[in-house]
Amino acid sequence: MAIIIIFVFIVVLAMNTDMNAAILFSLGILALYFLSFFGSNVKKRSRYIMEYEFPESIQEKLAERYPDLGEYEVQHALSALKSFFIVCNGRKGQMISMPSHVVDVAWHEFILHTHKYKEFCDHGLGGFLHHVPANEMKSRDDMTDGLGRCWRLSCDLEDLDHRSPSRLPLLFAIDEQLRIPDGYTYTLDQGIKGRYGNIPENHELSSSCAGGGGCGGGCGGGGC
Repeated sequence: MAIIIIFVFIVVLAMNTDMNAAILFSLGILALYFLSFFGSNVKKRSRYIMEYEFPESIQEKLAERYPDLGEYEVQHALSALKSFFIVCNGRKGQMISMPSHVVDVAWHEFILHTHKYKEFCDHGLGGFLHHVPANEMKSRDDMTDGLGRCWRLSCDLEDLDHRSPSRLPLLFAIDEQLRIPDGYTYTLDQGIKGRYGNIPENHELSSSCAGGGGCGGGCGGGGC
């Protein structure tokens, strides 16, 4: 409906003013409309992600893999998984690397629910979110870039200055918070430095990519 109104407006404007000015003005209106439309879609998808209830088997898998985690800690890990999906929702087709091992385990388990996972991706991400083994990535530099994007978007999500945050964002802090034995540890002064940050030595990186986006994906921690 909005497109029709804009089209009529262009025709009327063109009939009563200079054509070039009419075209430029209408293109500006169209740009604002599409920015508003896509921004609204991202917000709707993020809301869907936040309200989504994961299959109970994911909680059971995390409790089995990490028996020291209580119910609260398991829910905390699932909250971090939602944060990861929201970060992926704002990546504009670029690769995002997974900074947490416990969240990666939860993601793996969710993917096994193929129909539910596809439905979740369609509604929450606007397309299928692929997960490819780390050894199939083009280069470690690509994965490092993906980690940098995750860092910046995670900081934005939690209203932190990615250049000088007061604390680590959840996805970069949760493995240490939950004392995950095979987890990844970051610190503000050593774990994230420079353009994209230093990566823990045991980190093989997990990454994501939307279907058709042309980027790669991967998983780390030996869980693939």
